[in-house]
Amino acid sequence: MTTAAATTEKALGGKLVNAVAGRAIHAALIRLWSKGLADSHNMALRVAGGPRLPFDPTTPEGKAIYREVGDRIEGIQEETRARVRRYVARGRLEGMSPEQLANLIRTDPSGAFSRARARTIARTEAGMAMNRGSILGYRQSGRVTQVRVFDGDGCSWPDGHGDGPEADGMIVDLDEAEANPLGHPNCRRAWAPVVQSAGGDE
Repeated sequence: MTTAAATTEKALGGKLVNAVAGRAIHAALIRLWSKGLADSHNMALRVAGGPRLPFDPTTPEGKAIYREVGDRIEGIQEETRARVRRYVARGRLEGMSPEQLANLIRTDPSGAFSRARARTIARTEAGMAMNRGSILGYRQSGRVTQVRVFDGDGCSWPDGHGDGPEADGMIVDLDEAEANPLGHPNCRRAWAPVVQSAGGDE
């Protein structure tokens, strides 16, 4: 392979990586998380009867959540980048044209570049954001130490299906809920606060 051809191939690989796992995806997921955190945090405070405190990403709790967000997004992007790199290497070995390589990626049998995967990522990350925001709001209300779990049929606690106690209807403390915001991709898990009155009753 000539130097010019190698340079062209490298540039093509870079463009493909950016197209499927670049800044646009990162920005979209950050926007999704930011809105989900703020909305669910504010709703949790209202439901629990707590003070009106907007979600603040500069607090230690907010910073910790956003570090986690960054790690999750990087993991999604790296998985996609790795798939693209493998396809670029295969295309080089098989002498594919750019059009053939692009078609190979579009028709990836794993569904890694499909609309279905995009929807799964969006639903999962939205669920994570909303559940993390809710738990933070419940903590800040000063009135909630436990939540009731609402989950799909067959979902187990803390995760998976059929490998533990049924998650739906369980009451767990905030630490447990925070550690297990979802049980699996596309999970429907949500919380309801177990609010303590002044006398200590629910």
